[in-house]
Amino acid sequence: MAKKQLPPQKRKEILIYFYQHGWKDTVAQYGVGKSTLYNWNNALKLRGEQGLTPLSRRPRKLAKKRINAQVYLFIWRYYQSKPQAPFSAAVRYLKAKGAGEWSVMTVWRAVKRPQLVFSLSDFALNVPFVWIKPD
Repeated sequence: MAKKQLPPQKRKEILIYFYQHGWKDTVAQYGVGKSTLYNWNNALKLRGEQGLTPLSRRPRKLAKKRINAQVYLFIWRYYQSKPQAPFSAAVRYLKAKGAGEWSVMTVWRAVKRPQLVFSLSDFALNVPFVWIKPD
């Protein structure tokens, strides 16, 4: 389980304790790692107080896998026959039927927000459909 991020004021308080008592006492007192203390110290030196603000943990380039119309239609048909099925079950079913490796998030986007998953030009392509009937 990830630890809760500390606000900048608490980080500054911990750094002041670190400057006065050293890293061993600070680690024992506050439970933060030695490398974390030095990272905060370097951030404070480079960017000032703004450097102590916690940064986002979200990946900078979060790739959104775009699915083709064939897989989208397969997912749509699957959820027409099993509307209460969990998304993880659809992922396992796609893999079992040879439709490729898809994440739960991609299947969720295909069901809940289809306009983000593919463009209508995908339907204009002459893609041979393999009609797979859901169980």
